[in-house]
Amino acid sequence: MAGNRSLIGMRLESNLGAGSQKIPIDPRQLRYGVSVTDPYVDWETTERMLRYAPAQIEAETAIARARMSIATQRHTHLVLHSWAVSLGHAQHVPHSKH
Repeated sequence: MAGNRSLIGMRLESNLGAGSQKIPIDPRQLRYGVSVTDPYVDWETTERMLRYAPAQIEAETAIARARMSIATQRHTHLVLHSWAVSLGHAQHVPHSKH
């Protein structure tokens, strides 16, 4: 997700109870708040996800930005090194340890 500018939202399917259940012959056996279709997350999990998602997304975005910065530095080093080699001055360009 981090760094993905095409992501504009997300869908979270939740219910009071986690999981799903088959529709029984006797409807009194249905568990209240549990899906009869797809398995959903429960309310407590939903609450945690909503509370902590912004911080997690921010952390992942910071990591992605740092990786991009390192990749840019590597590319710049390679360009400078290639340029120096073409001029016959490769020994003057320090080798990056990134």
